[in-house]
This record gives sequence, C-alpha cells and structure tokens, in this order.
Amino acid sequence: MSRFEGKIVLVTGAGDGIGRQTVTEFAKEGATVIVSDRNAEAGQKTAGIVGQLNGGKSEFVQADVSKEAEVSALFSHIRKKYGRLDIAVNNAGIEGQVALVDEQTNENFNNVIGVNVFGTFLCLREEARIMKAQGSGVIVNFASIAAHVGFQGLSVYTASKAAVMAMTKSAALELISSGVRVCSISPGLVDTVMAQRFFGGDQEVEKAMTAGIPLGRMYSALEIARGVLFAASDDGALLVGQTLNLDGGWAHVKS
Repeated sequence: MSRFEGKIVLVTGAGDGIGRQTVTEFAKEGATVIVSDRNAEAGQKTAGIVGQLNGGKSEFVQADVSKEAEVSALFSHIRKKYGRLDIAVNNAGIEGQVALVDEQTNENFNNVIGVNVFGTFLCLREEARIMKAQGSGVIVNFASIAAHVGFQGLSVYTASKAAVMAMTKSAALELISSGVRVCSISPGLVDTVMAQRFFGGDQEVEKAMTAGIPLGRMYSALEIARGVLFAASDDGALLVGQTLNLDGGWAHVKS
C-alpha cells in the first residue's frame, strides 16, 4: 500500500511550482488531493495533471488565502464533502517587491504579510479545528531559507517566513496532545518561476546566488516535494514544531 492511500490532503498555492509538484507526488502515492490556488486557470491545470495519472484523484477549489471568506468557504467545502482532513500543506506564498528596506512600500508589506502570514494563519486555524475534532492530522507550513540567512532586497519576505516558523512552533505545542502534528519546510533556492522573477533575467545574479550554496546548484521542485511527503508521513513523526531545511547546506554552513 502507498504511504498516503485513502488520505485526504489539501495543498494551497498549488497552481504551479512546488505546490503543483507536491500535489502530483501525493496523488501518485494514493492520496485524494484538494488543489487550492487563487489562480483558477493554474489550479485547474494542476488538477488536470493529477487526473491524467493512473488512479490520480484531485479536485480544484479556488481560494485566496489572504481573504477570510474564501478560506472559510474552502474549509466548509472540505467538511461537507470529505468530513475530515488528514494532511494540510500551507504552501501559498508570494515574494513581493524586491527592494531595499528604505524603498519598501506599505502596499508591498501588507500584500506579503497578508498572504504569507495571515493566509497561513487562516488556514492553520481551520485545519486545527478539523484535525483536533478528529484526533489526528499533519500540518506542514512553508517557511524559507530566507528566514534563516536573510537576503538583501527581501526584508519583508524574510520577516514573513520567520513569522511562519514561529507560528509553527507555538501551534505544534498546542496541538500535539490532540494527535495533530505541525512542522514546517524551509526550501532554499528552488528552480521555479518565483526564483526567476527574483533573478530578473540576470544570469550573473543567478550565478552569484548559486555559488553561495554548498551543494553548488539550485534544487528542483520535485526534491522539495519529496521532503514535504517525508514530513507529512509517519517517517517524519518526530518533526514536531521543527523546520526541515531543504537547502543543500546553505543555512547551516553559511549562517
């Protein structure tokens, strides 16, 4: 039997990149995956990819995690249709404006914090309510290597991901006695559309960033997805409140 056979899994921000790859890997291992994203076209494409798998089961539910009403509707749907939620991956996030701290805008701060922190909180709260009632479940939040080492031009993003790590620690302490495990993932420099936006098409910037990674390269979305599945599985049972760094040694060697 596959590790996630019969499990109901939610992945937010699943329209592309790590989210899409994570959905695909869960589906390959028998899970029914609820694909959520604010971009309907991208989310439906992800669900369609799963549908092409042999026995792949998924559905798309549109939701902007920064909007409380849309998050409430998402979880009302999950309760009504499935009656439970076994695993939740809070992956939805944005990098926002790349600019020095004295050039950052209030609008960018509110947008990034709204999605990365408030959005994670809204989902985490609903997931906790469902999972506490059923006495089981795993929640995997997405932090970032940026919260560990910092990056010029990303002060707001790094702050948002540090907040996610802190929230994860407190939630883990609160929920573990109810049979609910909470942990987080800190990906490093993943070869995704988000990374390419950060590079701005400048290959020298990309080379400089990659040179700082002890592993010597960027990572694939598949490598991160495999880490998520480990964290969500019984093999990751000791990950309670911890952040699993998937960064090729960046944070521990360079910090």
